[in-house]
Amino acid sequence: MEEVRFDEAEQIPLTLNDEQGEVIDDSALEAYEIATDITQIELAANHPLRLGVVLNYSDFYNKVQNSPNRASHHAKLAVHDALAELHSLPGEPLGNCTYITQLLLENLTI
Repeated sequence: MEEVRFDEAEQIPLTLNDEQGEVIDDSALEAYEIATDITQIELAANHPLRLGVVLNYSDFYNKVQNSPNRASHHAKLAVHDALAELHSLPGEPLGNCTYITQLLLENLTI
C-alpha cells in the first residue's frame, strides 16, 4: 500500500509548484520510512517484500530526492543483510530474493 503512494506521486504532472511537490515528496518519504520500519521488524532480511521496499525506497532517494548516496547506502545494507541470510530460503522465495538483490546491485552500479 505504501508503494502505491510513490507510484501515484510519480504520475503527478511536473506543473506543481514547489510547495505542492514538497508535500508529495514528504508524504512519499514518510510512507517509505513506515514501510521500512514495518518490514525490518516483521520480515527476514532476505524476504522479497522487504527487499522490494528497499528497492523502491532507494529508487525514490535516487530519482525524486536526488540523493544517490542515500540510495546507495540503503541498497548496500539490504544486499549485505539479504546475502547473509540467503541460505535459509527454499525454492521460489530464493529466486525472488535473488532477482530483487540483483536489481539492487544494478542500481548501485548506475
